[in-house]
Amino acid sequence: MLGLKLTGRLGRRAGHWLLPLTSVVLAACSSTTENGATGSGGSSASGGATSGGGGMQVTPPATASQVGLITLRRLNRIEYGNTLRDLTGTTKDHGQSFPPENLSFGFDTIGEALTIQPLHVELYEQSAEAVLNELFARPAADPLRQRVLSCDATAAGRPCVIQMLISFAQYAYRRPVLEPEVTGLADIAQDFVATGGTMDEGLKWAFKGVLLSPHFIYRVELDADPTSKVPHRVSGFELASRLSYYLWSTMPDQALLLDAQLGKLDTDAGLSAQVERMLADS
Repeated sequence: MLGLKLTGRLGRRAGHWLLPLTSVVLAACSSTTENGATGSGGSSASGGATSGGGGMQVTPPATASQVGLITLRRLNRIEYGNTLRDLTGTTKDHGQSFPPENLSFGFDTIGEALTIQPLHVELYEQSAEAVLNELFARPAADPLRQRVLSCDATAAGRPCVIQMLISFAQYAYRRPVLEPEVTGLADIAQDFVATGGTMDEGLKWAFKGVLLSPHFIYRVELDADPTSKVPHRVSGFELASRLSYYLWSTMPDQALLLDAQLGKLDTDAGLSAQVERMLADS
């Protein structure tokens, strides 16, 4: 379960295309996939048309409910910059250093168009190193530093390292994180110290592993029953990410993750309440 500790949001830069209509948002962020394939950043409906800035695509009527296929979509450069800011408190928009996105039907949120080039890999590593150097350079009493570095790893050892990595990774990955997922990163930090490095530098390497993980760079949705032909809900945490990146272009906040953890997003009433709150805070 999530040990929710981060409080407040550092500000956001939502997309200028935001539509102030709850009904439209609920339709776009539906928690089931029916009547044709749907993916992050777009939707389709039986007998309707999906259009963007580049043209129109007509979807033929479906004869029966179908399960959609979701592309593993990376964060575009705006989403990436916003997420780094909300996660680490960086004052720089690192997304602006990335090349412009490929567009599909005029949109920069279509998974199939968001490819990875060698330059992206280089910039991901540079950005991760820069935001961590900025974070660790803050005074020990700085609240942004304290919310990530919540214990003294030099004094408390491995349990402290594991605790901080789980707390950081669960927000970076936007879902609960289990200890086995971070043990390898904790090993990196401890091995660095064992070979003469400082604990802070070791922790930087471990946190850098989180920021370079596909679970951070991509919006990962793992179907518990991928062979099922019956339309079914995505998980609460996956739906929270869909909502947050659709409405805010950044990671879910504490309130949204808490509702996902409590199962409130599994109900129409809970989903509607969050949409109303998020639209008011856009």
